[in-house]
Amino acid sequence: MYAITTEILGATDNQGTRVRASTDGLAYTMPYDYGISDTDNHREAARELARRKGWTTGTWTMGSVGHSMAWVNSHGAAFEFVGHKELP
Repeated sequence: MYAITTEILGATDNQGTRVRASTDGLAYTMPYDYGISDTDNHREAARELARRKGWTTGTWTMGSVGHSMAWVNSHGAAFEFVGHKELP
């Protein structure tokens, strides 16, 4: 099973708002896209990190963890990012 966490990084004096995806000592950071939703920004960062890791099969399911999101892959046949489920 694979897992990726994503988080929003606030703007600084030198950089705008960004989204960071991380797993197993590897991270990918992208600029925040104000033209799409928060969830879609998290999804796109996670998707790109998964591609960079070569994790291109399976269905990814997302859940909220505080202000971050966690994505878990079930190793199926398709490469798909689905659903948003809030955790209590």
